[in-house]
Amino acid sequence: MIYLLIFLVSIGILYIYRNQVNLGVCLFVVLPLALLAGLRDVEIGTDTQHYVYSLFTGLCYVDTIDVFEYSSIKIETGYYIWNYFISSFTSDFNVYLTITHFLMYGLVLYALYRLRNFSGTYIWLGLFIFTLLFYRTTLNIARQSIALCICILSMSLLLNNYHRRIILILLLLLAYLFHRSAIIFASVFLLKWFIYKDWIKFDTLRFKLLSVVCFVFAFTFFVNIVGWLQSLGIITEKYDSYLDDARFGTNVPISDFALTIVNLIFVLIVKMLNKSDSFLCLAEYLFLIAVMICFFGQISTYAVRIGIFFEYIYILIIPIMFARYSININIKCAYLLFIFVYWYLTVVVANLGRTYPYSSSILGI
Repeated sequence: MIYLLIFLVSIGILYIYRNQVNLGVCLFVVLPLALLAGLRDVEIGTDTQHYVYSLFTGLCYVDTIDVFEYSSIKIETGYYIWNYFISSFTSDFNVYLTITHFLMYGLVLYALYRLRNFSGTYIWLGLFIFTLLFYRTTLNIARQSIALCICILSMSLLLNNYHRRIILILLLLLAYLFHRSAIIFASVFLLKWFIYKDWIKFDTLRFKLLSVVCFVFAFTFFVNIVGWLQSLGIITEKYDSYLDDARFGTNVPISDFALTIVNLIFVLIVKMLNKSDSFLCLAEYLFLIAVMICFFGQISTYAVRIGIFFEYIYILIIPIMFARYSININIKCAYLLFIFVYWYLTVVVANLGRTYPYSSSILGI
């Protein structure tokens, strides 16, 4: 399978040079992943043959930026400008895809690099988790994937106690310009600030139950919250799809629930085996939120997509756990096996996102 081959190449390079990561290493790690995504056929990925292809090819024939709409869906400003910029020097759709994915994967790798003092030699594990869990999503939800990768970089700086808060805010705003759902990531900033200020208080059962109560409140008034955000202009009418149970159905996605609950169990095990601290307390809350958001599927299956902002954090959190805390080797191996099995079941068996089997007329596959 070409996916596994390319994943192994990139992860292998990062593993071999894990103690001496530099620009050259990053290039050889990111390039295979970007080329695999960029040279794919337009049929690979649910969104690729729709707004991704339509927007870029449409912009190749305009001289000035104008409001672009199709199927009554407005494109976010950041994503629109990005497409316009690339269309100004190439009309090749595969070149556009390659550049776009190089940007995404470069952001993820840089985020991992910035945390190398915490994750140590496990920097490769972040890429392992990203490729097996989230690579397929980058072939589908283009706008949100760019926003997610920007958010991950901001989270990396946040965990690294980056002191220039204005940069963190600007990164969040940049992510928002690519997909307005990124506004939810502001809650991660606030949660980190509150927990690190007094983590012992937050590590009590009382506060954990309070978080569940807050979730019940958000679940109950989700329709009202979406309407309120729309009235303020923070999100547009197209985000009504998060409430569209007639079109997308209502259910708790098994794949998302399994992923989030296993990661929550993993952090609880790590907490039992080690002395708790502010980092583990933050991880528990973030992972718990990811689990609870799965139940938004009872409103609309589409609403579960907001949970991916909390799931992406696994890329940063898990390597730090492997590096800083005492974890039995069997538990580590079991976790890695779960990630691989999850990839196999969701990509190869279920073909979620329509990314398997891979095809590329350019590569002759």
